[in-house]
Amino acid sequence: TEEPFVRHVLAPVRNVVRLNTAYSHLQARDPRTPGIALVHGFTGAGKTTALANLASKSRALYIRAQACWTPSAMLQTLAKEAEVPGGSLRNAQLLDQILGKLNEEQRPIFVDEGDYLFHNPRMLETLRDIHDMTSVPVVLVGMEGIERKVLARPQFARRILDRVEFKPCDLEDTRV
Repeated sequence: TEEPFVRHVLAPVRNVVRLNTAYSHLQARDPRTPGIALVHGFTGAGKTTALANLASKSRALYIRAQACWTPSAMLQTLAKEAEVPGGSLRNAQLLDQILGKLNEEQRPIFVDEGDYLFHNPRMLETLRDIHDMTSVPVVLVGMEGIERKVLARPQFARRILDRVEFKPCDLEDTRV
């Protein structure tokens, strides 16, 4: 017997629609305008699934922050995703290579598990530098409470154009 054809489709529930709308705002903004979206919500709300889906549609550099990261590890991961040869380059050299590639291709950056960037302020500041120097859209995704961490960093907070809170599905979402 043949297995039935299964098509995987991301349902356009409220959270997904709000994420897509926020990303559209980032794309449509003037390049001199800040272009970071902050996405947050409880575990299991579908943030990662929605982000991965949007990343594949938009050719984004999709990275997942990790608890053990350092600025160097973050840059190495970004370089690998951007297909920039990192090798044994120092952080500043690697950053220059990433900036060159992003300025050339203008690919957005999506960072899942962004809470981990707050463990080392240099990671968050490096992401802000990349945004400032390339004007590429950045989508930072984190857990409940990340918005308080962002507000504690005014230089970063002022660059947030849109905030999307992933909320529990309602009856209409379940129908969709």
